[in-house]
Amino acid sequence: MKKMKMTNMTSGLIGSALALVLGACGQSEWREVQAPNTGDVAVETVVGDIRPGDAEVGDTAYVAPDRLRTRTTPDENPELTTEVLERNEPVRIVDPAPVGPDQVVRVEFNDNSAPVPPRVAQTPAPKAAQVPKKTPAKVKQAYVPLKYLKKTPVAITAEQSNADRYIMIQNIATEKLRVYEVATSPGAPHRLIFETDMIAGENDPAKTRRTSLGSYKIEKWIKFYQDSQGLFPSWYDAKLASVPMPGAGLEAWTQKYLMPNPSDKSKGLVRGAFGWYTAKIGPNADAQWTHGTLGWGADKDSFIQLSKSQLAQFYSDPRSFGCTRVENRAIAFLQDLLPAGTRVIKVYAKESLGDSALTRYKTASSPEIFEWILTKDEVRVEKPNSSSRPKQILRLADDSSVIETGTYEVDSMPSAVTFKKTVTADKLTATIVRAEANLYDLPEKSFQGEFLVDEGRFVNYKHPRELRRGGYTDGLLPKAILKK
Repeated sequence: MKKMKMTNMTSGLIGSALALVLGACGQSEWREVQAPNTGDVAVETVVGDIRPGDAEVGDTAYVAPDRLRTRTTPDENPELTTEVLERNEPVRIVDPAPVGPDQVVRVEFNDNSAPVPPRVAQTPAPKAAQVPKKTPAKVKQAYVPLKYLKKTPVAITAEQSNADRYIMIQNIATEKLRVYEVATSPGAPHRLIFETDMIAGENDPAKTRRTSLGSYKIEKWIKFYQDSQGLFPSWYDAKLASVPMPGAGLEAWTQKYLMPNPSDKSKGLVRGAFGWYTAKIGPNADAQWTHGTLGWGADKDSFIQLSKSQLAQFYSDPRSFGCTRVENRAIAFLQDLLPAGTRVIKVYAKESLGDSALTRYKTASSPEIFEWILTKDEVRVEKPNSSSRPKQILRLADDSSVIETGTYEVDSMPSAVTFKKTVTADKLTATIVRAEANLYDLPEKSFQGEFLVDEGRFVNYKHPRELRRGGYTDGLLPKAILKK
């Protein structure tokens, strides 16, 4: 396949055009999910096969939906739960008689996140005495609707297995996006496979454009997405003028000739603000998607770093209404890797390393190279094909449809953002929180716990009270990423 010839253009002036980018993520698609038992309308319909009279005391049953809210009493509102059971988590029937309008039964289950006692160095004992003792699992009791329990474990489809394999964690405080391969052993650390810079929502005076925190899932991928009002037209559309060439500055992407109706000044503000791919996430995401940005693959992360620059901040904050965005090569890699159903976690946390020596990563091979081919087809299509070069070749992508080709080096080495730094001025020395670790300039007391970026797990973490939350309204993070 032929590579497209490219020319460089000087960057446009940074001015009012910067502020236009932030409007790409609006609030027109907000919705409140009514799914009290699971927090997700689609999941609420996933039921088991146990009926009243089928279960007996002591029977083992399995959770059918991928998350199920528990209740401490039969009549408690499940949206107030402090415990969520996950798909195929085993429970034991304590009282099989259904109670109340929701037909709840009392069950017990092991607390998989029970603390592990610290290891104490001891003098080696005889072999017979070296058999490790298992820490007894803490047993909890709760009430759940009987209809969500199954007699045998749920058979996982290949699609569900792929979605469960990875988890994306976005730290809004540091503007870092990371993807982890989930550990197959309960309680084990996860492995980082991708880390990159991102841009989060604007810290506007009204605080309404900040990115909401919470636990979500990717609902769908869309190629060359544009907003419903057409203010931010697709990066590529055969019916529109060609986008600026690589090297063009931000102002070039705001020119009226690029828009659907150049004569209408109220239509079309910034071309291609959503980049190559957009991941719509939910539930309750307030239209804060994860997507690409302006520019070509050849521009690398220049439009991401522009948003972080002092010059950009001086003129206007070019962040969004809450969407999180990465460079286009990165979003193409994510779209190839993460299917619909993949968990997306947004937090605001201090970062640290569980192992400062990064022992688990020292044996890593050379960085993965993602080869991609961007094509003209599937404009605004849901569930688009991957831009991976091997997959494009397999589907016989035509040379005439190729827009750009290239490679992307995937960063899979964990790096924690330092929280504080020491500054010296004249005779004064002070230790302050780094701006790079605190996007919304929250007081240090608002940070609780920490994020171990090499493990993909959190220790005693809680969302800051000052920031909005979306996603599952119970606010509970997956058990797999909590370390106690």
